[in-house]
Amino acid sequence: MTRSWHSLAKVSDFNSAKSKYVDLGNKEIALFFVEGKFHATDNFCPHRGGPLFRGNIEPGPNIRCPLHGWNFDMKSGQSLNMPQATITTYPVEIRGEEVFVHI
Repeated sequence: MTRSWHSLAKVSDFNSAKSKYVDLGNKEIALFFVEGKFHATDNFCPHRGGPLFRGNIEPGPNIRCPLHGWNFDMKSGQSLNMPQATITTYPVEIRGEEVFVHI
């Protein structure tokens, strides 16, 4: 699979929101703005498919699944409470006003 950069949002989309759901057709991405930085992960928790963009954002930065509370590090994708579980994380770049994700 060839990866490429995709413009997924504008920086201004995050004036009040801290997370955003992006459907690319073949992939669903959760985009977060936390502690002054953008993070991108797969949108679904590996446990039961909970929509991570609706989860609680916690210090770290971490995202807690809204269904069953599994907690993931947004930088590494590693679960903090289930060591065998991970989510995919993606590199993010800001280019002017656009938020690009390498998927």
